[in-house]
Amino acid sequence: MAIEKKLLVGLCLTSLLLLTACPNPCVNELPLYNFYVEAYFTPEKDSLRVGDTLYFISEFPKRLNPHGSQSSVDYSNANISGSLSVVKLTPRTQFGTDAVFDFEYVSLAGQMYNTRDIPNPDGFQQFFYQESEDKYHIKIAIIPKEKGTYGLGILSTASNGRSGGNGCDKASFNTTVSNTDINVHYLEEFTGLPVTIRPSNGYYFRVY
Repeated sequence: MAIEKKLLVGLCLTSLLLLTACPNPCVNELPLYNFYVEAYFTPEKDSLRVGDTLYFISEFPKRLNPHGSQSSVDYSNANISGSLSVVKLTPRTQFGTDAVFDFEYVSLAGQMYNTRDIPNPDGFQQFFYQESEDKYHIKIAIIPKEKGTYGLGILSTASNGRSGGNGCDKASFNTTVSNTDINVHYLEEFTGLPVTIRPSNGYYFRVY
């Protein structure tokens, strides 16, 4: 489906942007750590009015357990960034429209911004986490300006190393949307097919 291809392209593109550099003194280009973290959208409603506010929130401690490891890691002094896919869904067309500019974005913790330095800036917002004493966190107000049905997808959250002599300690952050209801019925309307596997990183809603 077109929407899945768009998300896959965005995932691959952002991973390349975040995890590669030239020249690079690190022998291993792959992330040293793979962490699992969560994010959520609130208020948890399936529809909003134009001008209402939807919050994108995520926080996790600096000390984390890498996937497949029993030992925790103090992952301090890192720049952790990612991408948010913003797509307008037209029911039963299977074609999503890039919709970054159908919304305003207010950074309350961390930062969300748009860059023209990627091939598809109208479809993806970039963001990075704020580091505090014991955690990383981000809180973004997302304010709709247009009516329609939309899908948000959290993609390719990663760190390209740490400061203080740990520049090769790259990490990927597999982010799951923890909302009880991600309003998957809007995705079913969009595809015209039942969704049998809940998307782990998406959230869907209607603006009226």
